[in-house]
Amino acid sequence: MDVLNSSIKFTLASSLIAINVLAGEILTYDPDNVGGGYNPSTLTTPKKISLYNSSSNINGIAPSNSSPTDNTVNIYSTTTTTQLDYIFGGLSNLDSVNSNTLNMYNGTVTYSIFGGYGNSNTSSVTSNTVNMYDGTIKVDLNGGYSQSLATKNTVNIYGGSINRYIYGGNTASSKLGLATENIVNIYNGNIGTIYGGFASTSTDNIINISGGIIKGNVFGGSAGNEAKSNIVNIYGGVMYSHIYGGSATTASNNIVNISNGIISGNVYGGNGGFRADSNTINISNGIISGNVYGSYSVHYANDNIVNISGGTIEGDVYGGSAGYTSAVRNTVNILGSPTFGANTILYGGFMRGTSSSSQNAIAKNTLNLKTKDIVVKDIKNFQYINFYLPSNVVANDTILTLTDTGQTNISHSIYHIGVGVMSGDSPVLNAGDEITLIDKPNGELLLPTLDNYIDNIDNQRALHKGTIYQGISNAYSFSLDSKTNSENKVNKLVVSITSAPPPPTPMPSYANPKQKAILESSIAIIGMLNYDIIDNILLDEKSDGIPEIFAVSKGYDTRLNSGSHVDVRGANLITGISTKVNDTITHGAFFEAGYGKYDSFNSFDSGDIKGSGDNSYFGFGLMSKTNLVNNFYIDNSIKFGQVKSDFKSDDFGDSSNKISASFDSKRAYYGLSLGVGNIIELDNRSNLDIYTKLYYTRVGSDSVDMSTNDKFRLDTFNSFIAKLGARYNYEIKESTTLYTGAAYEYEFDAKQKGYNLSYNYEIDPTDMQGSSGSIEAGIKLKPLTNSDRLTLDLGIKGLSGKKEGVSGNVGIEWRL
Repeated sequence: MDVLNSSIKFTLASSLIAINVLAGEILTYDPDNVGGGYNPSTLTTPKKISLYNSSSNINGIAPSNSSPTDNTVNIYSTTTTTQLDYIFGGLSNLDSVNSNTLNMYNGTVTYSIFGGYGNSNTSSVTSNTVNMYDGTIKVDLNGGYSQSLATKNTVNIYGGSINRYIYGGNTASSKLGLATENIVNIYNGNIGTIYGGFASTSTDNIINISGGIIKGNVFGGSAGNEAKSNIVNIYGGVMYSHIYGGSATTASNNIVNISNGIISGNVYGGNGGFRADSNTINISNGIISGNVYGSYSVHYANDNIVNISGGTIEGDVYGGSAGYTSAVRNTVNILGSPTFGANTILYGGFMRGTSSSSQNAIAKNTLNLKTKDIVVKDIKNFQYINFYLPSNVVANDTILTLTDTGQTNISHSIYHIGVGVMSGDSPVLNAGDEITLIDKPNGELLLPTLDNYIDNIDNQRALHKGTIYQGISNAYSFSLDSKTNSENKVNKLVVSITSAPPPPTPMPSYANPKQKAILESSIAIIGMLNYDIIDNILLDEKSDGIPEIFAVSKGYDTRLNSGSHVDVRGANLITGISTKVNDTITHGAFFEAGYGKYDSFNSFDSGDIKGSGDNSYFGFGLMSKTNLVNNFYIDNSIKFGQVKSDFKSDDFGDSSNKISASFDSKRAYYGLSLGVGNIIELDNRSNLDIYTKLYYTRVGSDSVDMSTNDKFRLDTFNSFIAKLGARYNYEIKESTTLYTGAAYEYEFDAKQKGYNLSYNYEIDPTDMQGSSGSIEAGIKLKPLTNSDRLTLDLGIKGLSGKKEGVSGNVGIEWRL
């Protein structure tokens, strides 16, 4: 027994020691006693620390090497009598270093501090945090340092000075090191250079700067090999040097977002020793004194994007800048109200080592202007120039003014100039309105030879004709024209509206006919809110007063011919309870729901338009069936609920100008049905049920805002159907009944009308009026031996006419 007790005590003591090691240490250094409130047992002093592969010991503060995880180190003050060289939140020469926290409230460190430090080729350094509130670090601050992997480390700077470097994750000494998912947050302080990640490969690191003074460069990720998907967010602060989303031999998919702050240097989405592709810069505010580069590379600077919606940029703007090989497929988007310097030039691409205007600096570079009153010195090397007229544009406005006195060559762009109206809530343009796209008052625009173009009456040559789409609502004819100055030099490119909107009509000739496609979503709704599933219950006669719980599910794949057509696929469910009140009346209550997808197709002279969307609904209802003399009966139902739908299409423009638009809608519905029938007993096993029914469904109106800002009203939609049909039932045995049937129905009124609220005209309606036929077959089973409590109903139906397709249903009834 004593041996057993000793063993238990030893095991318990060992477990407590292990738990204590796993919990980590708490160390506090405060020689000036400025912190207070801490446990004296946590106080520590600098000591000699031996690092693996180091020839000398260093003087610093660190937890035990056997405790590299979950430590907390607090620095409140330092002293000039004892030099403090290094501080480690966690340290190991062999193991991984994770989840340590280093808080520096004040003091001076001669060299470096580390949230986590892993000093071997196998040590990963993960999820360590450094919080700095004040003090001075004379060399660098590291969230995590490893010779292999530094990931998910965080640095928060609230104040103080870091004279040289900040690293979120640092694997500088490793040729194969990875720094990924590290975060650096700068709220204040005086800082040298900042790296989100610094390694052979740096990916997915983030730097957030909202204040402070940064004297050196800022790198989201810096790497010897690859810098990918790093992000720099600048919300404020003063930066005296350059900003890099990523910098490496290959820099791709990096992002720089600037919403405020003052930047004296350049801004680079990506900087590549070999290539820098697919980087993005977003500028919405702030002051940038230097240049803006989507990417800057020795060889390849392709597929980059620069978005400028505000702020002041004093330097040039480059989609991509390469030394030798290519700077193509770059995009510069100008929107909002940015301000540019007196000497700013917008470049699609730029070749530093060869001709700056070669095709390798022009091909497929795009300038999108989505605002007006932009003034720059010049534009260069864009194959595509698109003007999106903003909602506040009026006749005689100018989109882009070029101040340079020389020649601007856009001859490679003239066949690729696009003009459109940004949104569907823009003012109506009138025939004869003229808007200046490019004005070069003191210089010349170089256009292609115009000998093959037709002269206008005013002797200005029409360069190009086409269509302007105003959201998805209106389509205007336009021409691009050149204007000359007093020296007979072309100095303006203008767009002239040539189509004249007539007085308002139900749908004006200048309206885009394709907007009718948005009404097809309502046809899909009616196709889903049909009464077939309720009829399956009403056609079942109850033989006694025992209540029944029922559930019927129906799946369908149907084409609805509305002039064009809508293909609807989905499933409905109805469940409820019914009972027989007396010998003649059965009534019940139910809940219904459904979900479906649809694809619509419309064809117009301007091209086909395909749409798609989802519909869903839920509702409640009541139903009853009354048996009359001679096997006649009357049934009826009422239901109400809510239906949600959405719609999307990418085909509202034409083949050369694709326009996408979408909307979401929520509408109420209710429905009524009334039926009369007669069951003819053919023999003791079979009967014929002949019936006629009337169905009315009403879907409420809704106002919808398209993604293009067009506003529409979907009017109330009424569907009124008359149906005549028969069902033959044959009882094979007491537990099995087969049935088959046919029906004819006519839709009297199913027009979905719509109204363009942006421009006050009606849209051509859709129409489901017409005939449909159906045939059905099924089987009813009572699978429980010597019991008729459970009934299963399996059926299939085919449709033709205005409605085409097939549906199948599974029904369950349980008698209580």
